[in-house]
This record gives sequence, structure tokens and C-alpha cells, in this order.
Amino acid sequence: MKHITFIFLTIILTNPVFSQSGPGGVGGSSNLDLWLNIDNGLSSTVNGTGITSWNDQSGHGNHATQSIAGNKPTYQTNMINGRPVLMFDGVDDWMGITINVAETNKSKFIVFQTIGNDGNGALQATVDPVVPTSGSYDRDFGLLANKAANRLWNNEVISSTVSYNDDVTHVINANYDISLSGQQIYVDGALQASGIKYSSDFDWETGQVIGGHYVWGYLNCYIMEIIEYSNMVNLAEQIIIENYLTAKYNSPLTNNNIYNKDDAINGDYDYDVAGIGRVNSANIHNDAQGTGIVRILNPSGLGDNEFLIWGHDNGIEQAAEIVDVPASVQARFDRVWRVSEANSSGISVDIGAIDIRFDLSSLGAITLSDLRLLVDTDNDGVFIDETPITGATDIGGNVFQFSGVTAISDDLRFTLGTVNSLQTPLPIELLNFSATQLDNESVSLDWQTATEINNDYFTIELSENGLDWNELYKIDGAGNSSDLLSYSRTDKHPFMGLSYYRLKQTDLDGEFEYSKMISVNIIDMNNLQIFPNPTNSYITVIGKEVEFSEVIVYNTLGQDVTELTKEIITNGKQLVIDLSELNTGFYYIKTKNTSNKVYKE
Repeated sequence: MKHITFIFLTIILTNPVFSQSGPGGVGGSSNLDLWLNIDNGLSSTVNGTGITSWNDQSGHGNHATQSIAGNKPTYQTNMINGRPVLMFDGVDDWMGITINVAETNKSKFIVFQTIGNDGNGALQATVDPVVPTSGSYDRDFGLLANKAANRLWNNEVISSTVSYNDDVTHVINANYDISLSGQQIYVDGALQASGIKYSSDFDWETGQVIGGHYVWGYLNCYIMEIIEYSNMVNLAEQIIIENYLTAKYNSPLTNNNIYNKDDAINGDYDYDVAGIGRVNSANIHNDAQGTGIVRILNPSGLGDNEFLIWGHDNGIEQAAEIVDVPASVQARFDRVWRVSEANSSGISVDIGAIDIRFDLSSLGAITLSDLRLLVDTDNDGVFIDETPITGATDIGGNVFQFSGVTAISDDLRFTLGTVNSLQTPLPIELLNFSATQLDNESVSLDWQTATEINNDYFTIELSENGLDWNELYKIDGAGNSSDLLSYSRTDKHPFMGLSYYRLKQTDLDGEFEYSKMISVNIIDMNNLQIFPNPTNSYITVIGKEVEFSEVIVYNTLGQDVTELTKEIITNGKQLVIDLSELNTGFYYIKTKNTSNKVYKE
């Protein structure tokens, strides 16, 4: 058994799909064709870095890529509800997806926000079946818009006059079912338009493009998530997905705003949101897990217009809380979940008893009899005064179920505890693994463990493409330890550009396990590094000292606006420029040998 447990929910390149593990707990490998999720699969998570790949989390390998340096969208951290985004500049940024699928039904969801309210942010072509340089157009199922008219189009048949130049995050949903001979566009949960499709099926002959269209230009916006199903999801599933997306990105939801535990006043339980529900007998979804470890299924009394949706507060998945626990419980998860059990109007309902499962396959050894389900039944925000629920069963694969639970109801919190923190510690034993660029020629690799049992050694592995791996270092483990231990090594010869790293832990008995894959983008000092981009005031420019002998700031009309900026040289290789006096828009920073584009918010 492996005793240094690697638990990272962000797994890059490979993402096995389980039952109802799609967005919001809707769909899986059988019907989820495409899932581009800002949390997973990006070629880099370094702020301001151009993105070369955005890997599909559906399991079908429909990855989005861009190899042309000037056309790459950039990764921006902490932009929407504390989450990162991909920024498309409205000039030439786009990504392509190679896909060839013919289907009769489809549902598509896209989350985006325009930038600057400058007239370039209409949803021009968030996903379209042609590359921007193509001269042909296949009338396919997509979301297009006439940029000048601010109208959202689907197949150029139906349109919505809602404007998107408002710097607000929107969730767009388009559905088509051939048996109904019609399609619909929903914006933030409200039906905006419906119509008839041209042909009998969808044929993605040349793939899809994110962010650009060869006629209507490019999209000036942030894009966070794109989801496509090979079927038209039912109404209950559509409502659950919309609640998942709007909770995650703090966007408005006009209709069916059921899950409100994402609101700050309710504690910001907006992580790994998933749900079950029923609109009527033909529109049911009664089994969901989503991206988290909690799965809820088998509601005994799920009626029409009734839903149960849950999310957590992003506390660590570790039994670190030892104070706020009932007398018989030694420790509980720091992570707490909260539920909305309500109808489409937000009024509380009762869907009856439920089965609730916890997937603890990424944790250490579990003794079944030690597990306790804790529910804050009086809704006072603490668990110390509650009666633990016993009776967990092991259904295999380190997944444990509490059956017929009736204590969980609208607005309540729940979590998982252990009555023996030594025998069932519910640990995250590997606390972190990070890679940090030290200079132009080295990367610091650091990690910490909370506990080690029979740990023989660690191996740091390096890859240039995330697929082919080579051993970089082998480091002895501590064997057995309950202390916080820190490790560090330096890669003195990383690849120029992206270097991928992963940590392999091997037990004394030869069993091993991998951490998540992380990456560092080594930027050639012959080129400038500029961050943050976009910015509302200061930018930092890093490069060779000779580059700073000449620094000029131009606007997009080619006018010199350097007089409106202030320069601060922090050292020979770093320059800080104050752009706060400039108007919102794009500018070019011209140094001795380079020119780089920045966006002033």
C-alpha cells in the first residue's frame, strides 16, 4: 500500500471519467464530448503566459491548441470570482480544436466575459467550425454573433438581441434535438431565441475555433469554460449545469437560481458544485458527483420541480479540525459542504432520504468503523453539538456510503469525521509540490509531507511535452515520520519554454504513486517578460539591461504617449512603468529591439 498519498484534483492530460462526473455532476464518457475547464489542462499557469494547449477533460482528447506565438490567448490569475481566465485580445487570439463528429443532438455551454465595453466584445465566434483564415463556412451548430449588431446567432437562423458588451460574466447555452426539429439559445438561464436548423445533423468537418471567426473578427473577452454534450441534456440537467457554472464564476442566473450557497452571505460554498433534481417525469437527474469527492444518489422522494445542489468552502481535504467536533469524534475534515434543497423559486423542499458517498481513494488507509457523517442540523455553523451518524458501508475502491440519510436538508452543512485519528487519519500527506523559476537558467522544486510511512524514496521526473518522462533526481525518503518535512532540489538545466515536472513516491515494498504534473515556462531573457497583463496601473518589464536604453509607449494609432507614463528602474534587468494615466485600451511597449502589447484596464 502506498503511504505518501498524492491528492490533487487538477490532473493534466489524463482525466478518467466516472459516472455522472461531468460538469455539475451531469454526464460522463458516454455523452460528454468536450470539456474545457479553466481549472485543468492548461499548458501553463504562470500569469501573463501565452497558452499553447488547453486539454479536454471529457476523456475524448479534443484538446484546444495554438502554436502561433502571436495568436495565443494569455493566462490571467484571480480574475473572475477568484479564478483564472483565458484572455483573448480581440485582435488575433484564437485556439483550434481538431474534432470530427457527426451527431443529431447536442447541448453546448460557454462561460465568457467581455473586456472594456469597447464594441469588440460581442460574442463573435466563441466556437465555430472554421479556422480564422478559411474562406469557407460550414453552417454548423455553434454560437456566433454579428459583432456590429450585438446579436447572438446560432447557425445564422435564430438570433438574440441581448448585448454582451457589459463586462459581466455570462453563461450561454444552446440546445438542438433533431426529433424536435428545433434549437434554443439560453442566456443566463433565460430563453432568448429558438428556431429551425438547416440540416439533419451536425458535422464538425474541420474542427472548431475558440475566439475568432474569419468574417466577424476576434473576440475581446475572457473565456473560462466550454462544455459540449453529444445529446440535448434534459431540463433538469440544464438547470443543474447552469447553477454549477453561475456559482463557480459568480455570474447572474435569471431563472432557476436554486443554489445560493455560493453567495458571500452564505459562506461562498462555490467549489465542486453538483446536484440532482427533477422538472417532471421526463426530465430527471438523480445521481451526481461532479469534480468533488461527494456523490449523492437514490433520493426517495424526489418530486416535480425539486432539486438538491451542493458545494464546499474549499477547505483542505484533511481531518485537521480537532476542536469543532462532537465528543466521540477525534477529528473532521477542514472542508465543509452546504446544500440548497429547493425548487426553481428557491423555496425549500424535501426530496426524502438520500444515499451519500465519499470517494476517499486518494487518501490513506481507512477503517470503516471509524467514519462518521456530521451534519449541522441546527444550522448554527458548528458541529460540536451534533450527533454523529454511523453506519458507513464500503462499496469498493475506497468509496464509502451512508445510506438513507434524512438529516441533510436545505441550507445545512455537512462534513466527514473520524473517531480514531491515528487509525483513520483522513490525511493529505503530501501537502504541496511546486516549481519556481529562480532565474533564466534554473528552477527550484519544493515539496512537503505531513506524514510518511514506509517511504523509501522520491523521484523527480522531467518532460518537455508532458508525455515522455526522464528521471531528474532521486531523493531518499524518511521511512516513517509524523513530522512536517520539507524537500527541495534545483533543476539547473530546464528546457527553454515549458518544462513539466512530476514527483514519484516509492514505498519500501516497491509500490509507487505520482503527484500531479506541474509546469514552468522559462522565458528567454532575449525576449521581454511583461506582467501583469492586463493591468490597471503598474507593469513590470524584465529583460536584458540593453533593452531599457530606449523605452517608448505607443497607442494603437501609433502615437507616442510615453509622456503620460512614469518609469522606475528597480535594477539593471527590471523596469516598472506606471500606466495609470492612460485610457483603457491596448498599448505597445517599444524597447531597443522588441515591441510588446499590453492591455490597460
